[in-house]
Amino acid sequence: DLLFEMVQALTRLLQASLHTKNDIKITVAQELEYINAYLYIQKVRYGSKLEYAVSTGSPEILTLLIPRLCIQPLVENAVVHGIEPLSATGHIDIAMELKEDALRITVTDNGVGFDPAEAPDSNHIALQNLQERIRLIYGGAYGVTIDSAPGRGCRAVVILPVDKGGNHGLSSSDRR
Repeated sequence: DLLFEMVQALTRLLQASLHTKNDIKITVAQELEYINAYLYIQKVRYGSKLEYAVSTGSPEILTLLIPRLCIQPLVENAVVHGIEPLSATGHIDIAMELKEDALRITVTDNGVGFDPAEAPDSNHIALQNLQERIRLIYGGAYGVTIDSAPGRGCRAVVILPVDKGGNHGLSSSDRR
């Protein structure tokens, strides 16, 4: 039943902001639950105008830790700023891969694109906040890069260390 599925998806999204507020890092699998809930709601809203695919590479990736809500804002930006104004069907691809000692997460859309130097303030602030959180947790070698131009969609790439729960970075128990 559609109503039941929508309520379930909304519940998962609320859990992302409420129940895990003290968790600085969560597993990739948990983040994907939130992303899938968000995309399910958007798919109901936009119907055939929105298509998406998620590729996680190896099963090991699902167990890695990442900053909470580090992929979801990129997906939300792709929907709101890229796909929503598009007249054709929008595609969002989320791909993850391990490269040496790094986790590479790519969110690509075929939306309207933008000039990153002229990004809307709300879009820019969300990206700056994400960049700052990643650097605070893992250091300056990690972060987000954006490749976009008007008319050719957007590709956001997040580079994070392979985090299996070791001592680097902060956990909820490190905060006071």
